[in-house]
Amino acid sequence: MHHHLDRPSKLHFHDYIEICYVASGRLIHIVDKDPFVMTAGDLIVIPEKKEHLLAPLE
Repeated sequence: MHHHLDRPSKLHFHDYIEICYVASGRLIHIVDKDPFVMTAGDLIVIPEKKEHLLAPLE
């Protein structure tokens, strides 16, 4: 699944592993209160039940 991120997501978690790949642009991904700035080509694996949110930087 993919989607265009035009506003911050809510803090949430899943009962499955999430893989986030940035195809273009920049975003900040906060996982367990640790921020990660991601740019095009970056990939992050979020373990199940880890609170996280995403927000665009542009």
